[in-house]
Amino acid sequence: MMNGFSSVIVVLNFISISYSTNFDLKSINANKTENQFLDNPATPLDLSFVRNSIGNSPTPEVIENLARLARIVTAITIPIGLSDGSIPEDNLIAEFFNIEPEDVRNMEKFNKQYSELLFIKIKDIKLSNKVNDVMEALVQMFDLRELWKTIDLSNLPNSADYADLESLRSIDVSVIEYLKIADIQNLSRKDSLSDSEVKTLKSSITDLAKAVESLYVNPIKQMETLAKLKPLLSLGKVLDFYTIHGKLNYNQMMPKDKEFLKADFEALKKLKEITLPPSLDVVSRFVSSRFMHHQTNKTYTAGFVNGFKDVDTLKTDRSDAWIQDVVKYDLSTLKEFDRLGIEVVELDGHWRSVSTYSTYKSLKLVSDLCKLIARGSPSHDEIVEVMHGVSLCSTAPIDIPLNEKINKIAGNARLLYKKVSAIHRMQQSMTVVKSQLLDRLSTSASKADLKEMEKLMVKLETDARIVKEGRSFYAYDMYTSDSDKIIDFKEEKPYHIGTFNCIRDLVIEFEKVAAAARTSVIIDQIQKNQTIMDDVKNTYEASSNTVKTLELIKLVFRNIKTYVDPKLTNLTDLQNVSKPFGEAVAALVLSDVVSRRSLDFEEFVNKGFLLENQVDADNGDKFKEEFRAEWGDFQTTAQDINSMFVGITSWIETIKGPNVSLSLEEAGLLYENLTNFVDVDLMTHHRLNAIDRAENEQSTPVDKKLLGELRKALIDLSRLDLKFARFQNSTIQMPETLDLLLDILYVEGIESFTARWRPLKVLDLTFLFGFLIMFYLSLWSVPFSYRNMKKSYKRDIQRRSEKKLDGEEPEDNDFSEFEYDLEEIMVFYDEEMPESVHEDHEQITVRERAKEPEPLEDEAKDFSPDLLELYALYGHDKDAEEPSEPSSTDEYFGTSSREPHSQSWFHLISQDSLGPPPSIISTYSLHD
Repeated sequence: MMNGFSSVIVVLNFISISYSTNFDLKSINANKTENQFLDNPATPLDLSFVRNSIGNSPTPEVIENLARLARIVTAITIPIGLSDGSIPEDNLIAEFFNIEPEDVRNMEKFNKQYSELLFIKIKDIKLSNKVNDVMEALVQMFDLRELWKTIDLSNLPNSADYADLESLRSIDVSVIEYLKIADIQNLSRKDSLSDSEVKTLKSSITDLAKAVESLYVNPIKQMETLAKLKPLLSLGKVLDFYTIHGKLNYNQMMPKDKEFLKADFEALKKLKEITLPPSLDVVSRFVSSRFMHHQTNKTYTAGFVNGFKDVDTLKTDRSDAWIQDVVKYDLSTLKEFDRLGIEVVELDGHWRSVSTYSTYKSLKLVSDLCKLIARGSPSHDEIVEVMHGVSLCSTAPIDIPLNEKINKIAGNARLLYKKVSAIHRMQQSMTVVKSQLLDRLSTSASKADLKEMEKLMVKLETDARIVKEGRSFYAYDMYTSDSDKIIDFKEEKPYHIGTFNCIRDLVIEFEKVAAAARTSVIIDQIQKNQTIMDDVKNTYEASSNTVKTLELIKLVFRNIKTYVDPKLTNLTDLQNVSKPFGEAVAALVLSDVVSRRSLDFEEFVNKGFLLENQVDADNGDKFKEEFRAEWGDFQTTAQDINSMFVGITSWIETIKGPNVSLSLEEAGLLYENLTNFVDVDLMTHHRLNAIDRAENEQSTPVDKKLLGELRKALIDLSRLDLKFARFQNSTIQMPETLDLLLDILYVEGIESFTARWRPLKVLDLTFLFGFLIMFYLSLWSVPFSYRNMKKSYKRDIQRRSEKKLDGEEPEDNDFSEFEYDLEEIMVFYDEEMPESVHEDHEQITVRERAKEPEPLEDEAKDFSPDLLELYALYGHDKDAEEPSEPSSTDEYFGTSSREPHSQSWFHLISQDSLGPPPSIISTYSLHD
C-alpha cells in the first residue's frame, strides 16, 4: 500500500507544481508594469518607523531555523549533483563568490608573466607630453560625434508652452513650512483613537489639504513641458565640446608640434603585440565582488544566502537539535564540507587584502587601456585625415553665451521637474485622504485605515521636503523672454546643426584615431601615478595564489563526489526544491538583515541630499552637469530605499509572538499575502565616480569630509544584497514548496516512519476511505462468485450425465474415462494444474462417485466435496500454508518483526492508526 501512497503523493505534487506555476504567471503579468511600493515611497530622511516597529530584538527563531534547513538542503544536493554531473564545479565556485562561472575558468588560465610584460611595456613608453591638448581634443570631438547621434530636438516645447513656465516662479512654498504632518503621523500610529483625537486628526488633515491645494492648481502641463527640455542636457554637453575643441586644425599646428604628435602615435605602436589579457577583467570583477555585492543567479546554492561564509557554518548546523529532529539522517556524511569551508575562506582572504576601491579604480583604468590597445594603431595619414575632416566640418561660430544659457536652462528644468512632480504627488496623496479615509476616521476606525493614513503622510512628508529644499521657485530663471534660440535651435542655429551633422557623418578612421589618442591620455595618467601600477601588481600576486587554491577546492569537490553516501540517492528530489526553497528563505533572511541597517541607510540618504544641495549651490554649470551625469536621480533611489523598508517592516512585523517559533509545517504562513518586493540600485560605480569628481573639483565648495563619509557609507551599504524582486516567484510558491519538501523529508526516507509520521491530510484520508470501500466490496462479492461457480458446475455435471445415459460418448475417450477420486485430487492439490486442463475443461467428463470419499487430511477438512471438484475442474493456487511473501515485513511496516500469515488484514491495519498504512496481503484463508 506504500506504493499506492507514493503514487498519490507524486500526483498531488505534480498538481501543486502546475497550479503554482500558473499562479506565478498570472502574478508576473499583473505586476509587469508597476510595483505598488514605488507608488508609496516613505520618507528618505526618517526611517524611525522601522526601528520603532522592529527594534533591536534578536533574529526570530523561525528565521534562523529556516536558514539552517536551507543550508542543509543545499549541502545535501551538492554531492548528488556533483556525482551525477548535473552541477559543474566552476558554477559552484562562482556562486560561492557572486561571480560568473566564466570568470572562474579564466582565472585558472591566469599568467603572471604576461601581466609583468604589460607593466614593463607601459613603463618603457616615452611620450613627449607636448601635444596632450591635441590628444584630448581628438578624444572629445569623437565623443561629440557619438553624443550628437543620440540627440533629438524635434520634440522641444512650443513658444506658448515654454512661456507658461514663467508662472512657476510665483509658487510660494511658505504655506507648507508649518504643516503638522508629524502630528498626523503620530495619531495614525495608534491602535485606536479617542473622540478628541479624531477631532484633532480631522482638523489637521483639513488644514493640510488647503495648504497643498494652494501650492498650484494643475502642474501636469508644466511637467510635460519640462520633460520635453531633457535633450538640452546633451545639447549643452555637445556645445561644451565644440566650444573648447571645435577649432582643431592640423594645418595651424607648429611644425615641431606635428613631429611630437607623429612621434607619440608611433610610440603607441610598441603596445601593438599586447592584447587584452582575459584575466584582467576577471581580476577586476574579483576585486569589486569583495567590497560590493554582485547579483548573480544562484542555481545550485540558493540556500547559502551568505555565499561561501555559509559553507563554514555547516559544522554547527549538522549538530543543531532542531535540524536533527527535522532531518532524520546521518548528517556526519557532510563533514567534507568542513574542509571546503577552510579552502573558500582562504580564497576570500587572498582577495580581501587587496580589494579596495583604490585598487578597483587602478584595475579598471589598466583594463580600459588594454581594450583601447586592442583596437589597433592608426597610420600617420589616417591621423591627418581625421584632423582635416574635423577642421573642414567645424564652420559654426563658437557662441559661449548661448552655450552657458542652454546649460543653465537644462539644469533648472531638471530641478523644477523634480519639485513640480513632488507637488503633483502631494495633491494625489491628499485626494486619496479626503475621498477614501477622512470620512472613515472615528473612534472605531480600523487599524488598516490608520496604517494607510500613516503611509500617505510619510509619502507626503517626503514630497514636501523636496518642494522646500534648495532655492525658491523664483530663483529658477528659464529665460522665457528670450527663448527662440533655445526651443527653435534647429531653425535659429543652422550652422551648428550643419557642423554637428558633418562631424557625425565623417567616413574615416575616426574611432581608431580617437582610441589611440585616449590610450595616450591614460598612459600619461598611469606614468604620473605610481600607485596605479603598485595596486595592479599587488592584485596580480593575489591572483597567482588563487590558482592554487582553486585547484584545492576542486580536489575537495572530488572527495565530496567520491565519498557520497549511497543513501543520498533517495533524496534526488531535493534538487527540485532546493532553489525555490533557498530563494524564499533568502528573501526572509536578507529582509531581517537589511531591517537592522535602517539607521545606516538614513544617514547615507541625509548625506547624499546634503551633497546635492552643496553642488546645486555652486555656480559652475559645467561641473554641475558633469556631477549630475554620474550621480543620477538620487531622489528616486531614496524613495526606493524607503519603499523597500516599508515592505520589509510589514513582513518582519508579522514574525512576533507565537510566530517567532513556528514549526516547519506552519512556516508557510509567513509567506501568505506578501506585497511586491522592491529592488534598490545604489548606482555604486557611478556615484563613486561622482564623488571623485567633486573631490577633484577645486572650484566647488563641497565639504571634503562629507565626501569621504559618503564614499565610506556607499561602499559599506553596497555589500548588501538589495535585489529582492528576483525572489518574488519563490516566495509566492513557498507554501507549496514547503509541502514538497516535507513530503521528501518524511516520505522518501530521511525520517523513519516509525519515528515520525505526518498527520494524514484530507486527501490522504479520502484515498484511504475509498480504498477500504473497494476492499469491502471485493470481499462481499466473493461468496456470490463462489455460489455462481458451484451452480454452473452442477449444471455441467447434470448435462454430461444425461448425455451418458442417452448413449452419447464424448469426443475424447481418454478424458471421458478419466476418474477423479480423492487421492488424485490431492495430487493435483500439491501441483499446479496444467493450463491445458483449464482451456479444455468442457471436454472433461467426471464419473459419478460410486463410493463416499475417503477422510481428508486435516488441512483440507474445511473443503466441501463440491469445492474439491471445483479444484479438479478449474485448477487451484499453491498450498495455502506457503503463500508468496516478501522476505521481510520491513517493506510493509518499516520494522524487523514478522507477522503470522494467518493474521487478518483488518488486524494489521488497526495496529497503528496513525502509522503508515501496510501493504495489502494478497493471500487469505478461504472458508465456506
